[in-house]
Amino acid sequence: MSETQAGWYSDPKGSYLYRFWNGTQWTDQVSNGGTHSGIDPDPVSANMVATLPAPGTAAPSATPLRRRRLKSHSHAARHSERSLR
Repeated sequence: MSETQAGWYSDPKGSYLYRFWNGTQWTDQVSNGGTHSGIDPDPVSANMVATLPAPGTAAPSATPLRRRRLKSHSHAARHSERSLR
């Protein structure tokens, strides 16, 4: 049996875009649009909880937003410094 890595995968219930697989079972952590949306109030059924994620359904890697924000912040800082000269 192959072990599937923990991560965000397409929600097998179809209620949300993604659901977190902890490496052994589905959790109640859900996401829409790649951001953590919270906890599903309707838990995964007992017969679905250990069903492996379908191949190719992993969420795309998150864009490093923090890195982009830092770049744009430093750009704004440089621009401000120039206007003060």
